[in-house]
Amino acid sequence: MVCQNCGSEIPEGACACVNCGTLVQETVVTPANEKPAAAPGQIMGIVSLVLGILSILSGCCCSFIIGFFSLIAVIPFAIAGVITGVIALKQAKEANTKNVMAIVGIVCSALGILSGLVYAILFVGILGLGAATAYTY
Repeated sequence: MVCQNCGSEIPEGACACVNCGTLVQETVVTPANEKPAAAPGQIMGIVSLVLGILSILSGCCCSFIIGFFSLIAVIPFAIAGVITGVIALKQAKEANTKNVMAIVGIVCSALGILSGLVYAILFVGILGLGAATAYTY
């Protein structure tokens, strides 16, 4: 090893340069192919976010196609989004980190449930309105 201050050779295992007394700074070299570890709960947070977005999309899109049964399309995505979000938050809390994606995933899942309910109620209301006007004399 070579001293960064004076350039003289430093014996292996020495804490300071024998020539100028400068402390040896060890450099840790990370292999280029080694990836840093993901933060605890980060992957679960991403899964929660994706499931939350899917629940919103299925709540909005499927309501027009299958009406009241949009809840059947929304509920599995939304429940899975909430569960994975809570697990991700628990993992992040244990590691003293924050997980914003998990929070957003839980919110998106809740919005998905809400949109599914609103569209299902609207669908039933439209059917009821149509049935009420269809049989007038």
